[in-house]
Amino acid sequence: MTSSVTVSREPTAEAVRGRLPVSTTLRFALLVTLIVITGLFWLDNLATHWSQAAVKKDAYCKVASGLLLPDADDGSATAAYRRCMGPVEPPDRTWTLLGVLAVLALALAIYALLPTWKRIRRRLVTLDVPDDPPLRSPGTATLEEELGELRRTAGLAGHRVRFVLDPYNVRSSAVVFGRFGRCTVSLNSGLVSRRQAQPEVFRGVVLHELNHVVNRDVGLTYATIALWRAFLAAVLLPVTVVGFHPYLGTGSFSDSLAYWRANLSYTIPSVALSGVIAAIVYLVRADILRTREFHADALPERWGADVAPSLTPGHRRGWIWRSHPSDGDRLRALAEPSLLFRTNAVPFFTTGVLAVAAPSRMPMFFYTGPRQTVVAWTVTTLAVGLVVIMIWRSVRHAVGHGQPPPKGFKEGLWLGSGLIAGELVIGRDIGNSVLPQRPWLLLLLLAGALPLCVWTAQTALVLPRRRAAFVLALVTVVTAFGTWLVHWGTWGHMVLASSRMAVIPLLWEVPAADGSWVRLPPELVFWLPLADRVRDDPVAVVGATLLWLVPAAAMLWRSVRGRPRGSVPRRPLLLAAVGGAAGTLWAAWVHIVVHGAQPPPASWDELGLATFYGWLTAALVVPAALVAATAAAVRPFPGLIDGLVAGGGALLGGLAGVWALAALDGCVTPLAVWGDTCTPIWGGSWLVLGSVSRPVLSFGVFVVAAVAAWAACGREVLSVLIAPRRRVRGRIVPAPRAAGLPSGKAPPIVLAAMALTTCVLSGYVLADAVDDSEQISSIDSSNGTELRTRAWLEAGGNELLLGFEERAQAYAKHLTPLVGQAMANGAPEDADLGDIINAYPEEVPTVKRNCSALERQARTAKRFIPIPDERAQSLWQDIVSRTERGAALCVRGSGRSSHVLTEGTDLLLSTGEMHSHLDARLLEIQGRREG
Repeated sequence: MTSSVTVSREPTAEAVRGRLPVSTTLRFALLVTLIVITGLFWLDNLATHWSQAAVKKDAYCKVASGLLLPDADDGSATAAYRRCMGPVEPPDRTWTLLGVLAVLALALAIYALLPTWKRIRRRLVTLDVPDDPPLRSPGTATLEEELGELRRTAGLAGHRVRFVLDPYNVRSSAVVFGRFGRCTVSLNSGLVSRRQAQPEVFRGVVLHELNHVVNRDVGLTYATIALWRAFLAAVLLPVTVVGFHPYLGTGSFSDSLAYWRANLSYTIPSVALSGVIAAIVYLVRADILRTREFHADALPERWGADVAPSLTPGHRRGWIWRSHPSDGDRLRALAEPSLLFRTNAVPFFTTGVLAVAAPSRMPMFFYTGPRQTVVAWTVTTLAVGLVVIMIWRSVRHAVGHGQPPPKGFKEGLWLGSGLIAGELVIGRDIGNSVLPQRPWLLLLLLAGALPLCVWTAQTALVLPRRRAAFVLALVTVVTAFGTWLVHWGTWGHMVLASSRMAVIPLLWEVPAADGSWVRLPPELVFWLPLADRVRDDPVAVVGATLLWLVPAAAMLWRSVRGRPRGSVPRRPLLLAAVGGAAGTLWAAWVHIVVHGAQPPPASWDELGLATFYGWLTAALVVPAALVAATAAAVRPFPGLIDGLVAGGGALLGGLAGVWALAALDGCVTPLAVWGDTCTPIWGGSWLVLGSVSRPVLSFGVFVVAAVAAWAACGREVLSVLIAPRRRVRGRIVPAPRAAGLPSGKAPPIVLAAMALTTCVLSGYVLADAVDDSEQISSIDSSNGTELRTRAWLEAGGNELLLGFEERAQAYAKHLTPLVGQAMANGAPEDADLGDIINAYPEEVPTVKRNCSALERQARTAKRFIPIPDERAQSLWQDIVSRTERGAALCVRGSGRSSHVLTEGTDLLLSTGEMHSHLDARLLEIQGRREG
């Protein structure tokens, strides 16, 4: 940027009133959410780390389940690991919640004490500025009188703003700080020394700081600083220490180094997740502090001052991680005031990462059953709401200032990049590799993010400027696109890994008539299950309905209120009619194909019905998507509105055609499906319409919206590539950039590079430690069975074995005196044990209690992971099954049936020899490894 920058200062309505709305509140809400969620996750891991039993069990279970083996199957190994960890008593997560509250309390304390600390550390001198300074000619007023005049110019009361002098700072600048509505402007001695020689610089700098007070961003600024410092001290610092030294409190640092060397492949996802989230929190903090500076530069025209003389063009580059913008960026924002309200990459990218990473990395008390859905919807609503509000405000301000509004394309790409980055960071379907097995399916996130932003931008442009319109748009986006994000977070992400598809067979197969599962035809398998899931979600149905009804209502409202009154755009309606007719013709073709197929519909199973209705759905959705794409591509911005109206109308027209074909089924022989007679079947036609309309009006509308948005994006790209670039004096004039963005760099590329660098250089690994580092560090595929067997014993196998033996010995020890006493009383030598036990009623409760304990022990062992050695596992399985059956018979026969009690007791006593064989096998395995 050269020094010949022309700064145009056109007053806006907000400037005339004396205050510009600062768009930092939403960013601050994003920062608080990130810190709370990150604190919950990391503090929960720290609580688990310092739970000794859980730490040891975690490490041994990872080895015993084979999770650390290079060739481990991700799905089965993870399931075995969870089974192994099941019996562990989880840490009390009340401390996690208290820890997050403590972080917030620390932030509040820092916020309250920071101004006092600044005064003491910098030795600031208070200036006695009068509330009502006398009027003097320029150059004759004292420093205090001129400051009082500037404060009066800004419209601020004396009790709200005080002035101090920093005598030891020679820079020509100032800073404002404060708390709870009371602010202090600190003037550096270098600035005061330039007051007489350069009065315009002095006035511009002081009024810039006073404008911070007018904009009410001082409290938010220092709340941001306090939150960040509390996060560093109470969360990031202990997490980093534990990451570098996972054996802290349980072993030496050499043990930690051994763990690092052995498990780098497993801990990479944790390193990536922690590093990127920490970087994102910092980026949001820097974005808040940087944004406020641009708004403070926009001084009201009536103040009669300008900050431009105090700025030096090209002084430094304004990278996105700086908390203060460069002078070049500030001059560019002054020259183009609309840039103050334009969107930039940081909040959209970070919101995307938050929307994906937060629900999947919440503590386990939020991650089971309905709680998982509640957390997913909470985070998704916040993320989608932030996106809507940022785009909506940007569009409204651009329209109010007579500037071209944002179109949503760049915002969608930023948001989609954040969603993809978040999915790669958490690595839930990646395992030990860099990318998932189907990385191209990550584009589904981008495919959904772009329509979200484009729909919001274009709807904000056509809807009336009323609060009810904004609330309606917000509800539409949350229900429509929020459903998409929640579905992706709960089950949709599984498509990234082929090995995970085994756990969701309903996505691929349907029940046949004989009770077996049959695979859908290849033409339907990739979209029909998704359509069925969306169809069955009431929130998705509501969102899809609003998704095209709201733009249609906006178009109708504008046509009624426009000039000439009553003019309705014809192109969308004409395309809707064409799409409806094409859908009806395709549905008729489906009827023709089915008419000649065997068997007849009366004998169709679930597969036949799914295939028929699936093809009818495709017959209506595909033409509607084509006409929507055509309407969006033909009309300039906002073409998505036309596309949605045309696509929605085509879907309704196609549904009308399907209903007519079903109602008049049999009247045209080649089209007959349900009968051969030409008798209107009104009831059946409504059943067919109901079966087709649900996926069409939910899944179909989503497809139409996505295709129309991408068609509009394609048109925009082509117009940029084809249109001649504007030149001034032979020099290409670049398009204005949003304030705060780095010059000449694509923000998503910079953010991705930062994420990658952070992943590589970060020292954080929240690794769960194990006392025996030699076992962990030496694991490989050659001696995996021996190591896994020993880990199985340490993870809980020893406890189960000893529990069985001790309880069996206690049971036998209790029976021995009973048998001796019975023999002394004349009982025959071949008497059943059941008869002997039941002969002593006072002993029955004790026997029953011992057998119940053995039954519970057997059930616990049954849920535990198997022994990695086949021979040992066979013996162990036999012991568990005999103990479980024998204990159950013992409980049932105690005091009731001597025969049943005898059978159960015999089974329990027969496990003693099997225990000896199992112990010998386990000793053999350990001896083989030691030898």
